[in-house]
Amino acid sequence: MISSSFTLNEIRDTPNALKRVIGELPRIREIADTIVNRGINRLFLSGCGSSFYAAMTGHYVLVDTKINALALPSSELLFYYTDAINSSSAVIALSRSGRTSETLAALRKAKEKGALTIGITCSKDSPLEREAHHSLLLSIGEEQSIVMTKSFSSLALSTILLCGEVKRSIGKELESNWIPENLPLAASNILKLENKVREIASELLDKRTFIFLGTGSAYPIALEGALKLMETSYVVTKALHSLEFRHGPIAAVDKNVGLIIIAHKGKSSSALINLIRDLKAQKLVPIVISNIEELEKDIEIPLDVNEALLPPVVIIPLQLMAYYVSTLKGLNPDKPRRLSKFVGRF
Repeated sequence: MISSSFTLNEIRDTPNALKRVIGELPRIREIADTIVNRGINRLFLSGCGSSFYAAMTGHYVLVDTKINALALPSSELLFYYTDAINSSSAVIALSRSGRTSETLAALRKAKEKGALTIGITCSKDSPLEREAHHSLLLSIGEEQSIVMTKSFSSLALSTILLCGEVKRSIGKELESNWIPENLPLAASNILKLENKVREIASELLDKRTFIFLGTGSAYPIALEGALKLMETSYVVTKALHSLEFRHGPIAAVDKNVGLIIIAHKGKSSSALINLIRDLKAQKLVPIVISNIEELEKDIEIPLDVNEALLPPVVIIPLQLMAYYVSTLKGLNPDKPRRLSKFVGRF
């Protein structure tokens, strides 16, 4: 088994990356004010793969505002939604490399349609940074791993903060538990649970299929957790909205299926508590990752903030789980087969 790797080191660097993103708040506020001052009423958030899931985390912040926020894969935005883009639209495009082909093509088409464009990337002097009307460069240090780890958390946090600042700029109060400054310490505390996550991973090596459940802002984390395990361990994974699980998919679960539930404290807490109790009554044993006090947890998230802020931290144990399942199987998560850092053409 690999004792250290780019992937593991970059997961461990997430607290520092989150601190750097929070340090960009003045720039994030400038971009948010530009969006609002231009009278934008429709916001498209886009990216590919992990960057798309990071984009998804932002739109939950704006659901109670007059701005219609929609998260889409860049290819869907490019091929199916360009007729909905106009001068009252803004496109926020996320890409670690700033070179992802579909994301750049969607950004260029949006500019042609008169939209305001914002690029968020971790790569200086990339095409995305140069071509967007406004760019946010996340100086988190180059990520050498193929799979996205600290960059996912950074892109997610920057998108969440940007949407939060848009909300603030249109005159809506952010909740009292909107405290992004608590995230780096929480990430450090979660990393202290690494050995426990490794133990959990060692019990999953015989599973052939995995189902990840999440609702609200936990749903993109279920998607990203499923993707990380698929990328690094080559197993079949599926992510579902938590309460959709009983509407059919539960029938496919047996001893060969690993079940992971991400349960954020928030609007759906009581429904999640009931779901998990029902599953256990049916002799199903999910791995529960949560900050809900009433739940018995396998991994406790030491963070009590607005649920929209949780994704950049909650993804960490899922990244660690993917890393250890991979390495305990004798695979190398630094070199996942058939993958590259970005897709340069489509």
